[in-house]
Amino acid sequence: MFVPVFLCSAGSAFAAGSAALQVTGKIAPSACHLSISNVEVDVGHHTPHSEGHYPEASGIPLTELSISCAAPMGVKLLMSSTAPVQAAALTGWSQNGSGVSALDVGGVLMLDGEPGFMAYSSQDANWKDSRVDGVSYLQPMPYLKNTFVKTSTATSVAPTAFKNAVIDMHINLGRINQKVDFSKGEIKLDQTLAFEIEYM
Repeated sequence: MFVPVFLCSAGSAFAAGSAALQVTGKIAPSACHLSISNVEVDVGHHTPHSEGHYPEASGIPLTELSISCAAPMGVKLLMSSTAPVQAAALTGWSQNGSGVSALDVGGVLMLDGEPGFMAYSSQDANWKDSRVDGVSYLQPMPYLKNTFVKTSTATSVAPTAFKNAVIDMHINLGRINQKVDFSKGEIKLDQTLAFEIEYM
């Protein structure tokens, strides 16, 4: 009996080998570091004047805020508070959880050793000068961003890249217009201000 034998060639059941290489990366801005010289400020005890009102207190020293970057960067500065925002301003003095005056945060600004000022915008465009009588005021509304402008190179109000920024900050506590009534509770200033930077 003849039994045919078929000869054939088939691929090996084992793969010849493979390799994979994942390639990743990103472009990131140079690092910037934010610091403040004081972490707690006590504005002291105050008394109403003879008519029972409390006058405005201006120029109370707050802290020196510094931003240092490894290379010139355009930066936005955001400010928030644990106290509520009222009428485009932070709450200053409060009584029983309700604000009875406003608080403004301002300062004199130096950029890379030269005078500068703050500007603000809601859309990273159409920046507006935030200075009043030479003092830059930070905008506390959550939809507004603050940025830095170097006075010597400013042909318009637009952000300036910098390596080092220093703001000598102070606060203004607004006048309490109504006659102070301590029977409604203690009048106090107790809040935390937080500062954050974002890259342009």
